[in-house]
Amino acid sequence: MQRITPIEIRQKSFEKSFRGYQPDEVGAFLYALSCAWEELIAHLDMVKSKLEESNKEVTRLQSVENALLRTVKDAEITAHGLIEQAKKGAQLCARETKIETERLVYEAQERVRAIEEESQRKHQRLEEKMARELEKTNKVVQEAETYRDTLLQKLQHLAEDILTKIRSIDGNRKLHVGNEEAPN
Repeated sequence: MQRITPIEIRQKSFEKSFRGYQPDEVGAFLYALSCAWEELIAHLDMVKSKLEESNKEVTRLQSVENALLRTVKDAEITAHGLIEQAKKGAQLCARETKIETERLVYEAQERVRAIEEESQRKHQRLEEKMARELEKTNKVVQEAETYRDTLLQKLQHLAEDILTKIRSIDGNRKLHVGNEEAPN
């Protein structure tokens, strides 16, 4: 479609014919039409300019929107990554805690075992010491009993000797007393 300018409308001329249009009326109409056409073209240029600005703004806003969408997507990815990292960190922390707990339990069990072993050694040493003490005490008791028995035997021999001497003295006295009575 060919664009008609207001100047072309003003400069347009028509051939004259009999019983044709009034040239002044046609000229006035063409002048009014060219003015209206000029306004329309100016309005159209302004609308095109605004449309171009609007398109630029839409493009800019689309670019901003795309940037925002990328930022949101990046934030989602980052958040997802952080969540995954936090989960892995929590799992790692849980594993480390479990290992540390197991280590503490193992150390506690080792200490208990060491204490039990030491207690058993002390108990065994104490039993051995008590057995030695009992053996010494039994030896002392046995020596005391042997000494008592020896003393009893000595006392018995002494008593027998004393009895023998007393009988012997008694026997001599009877003889002596009997000899004294005989001369009478």
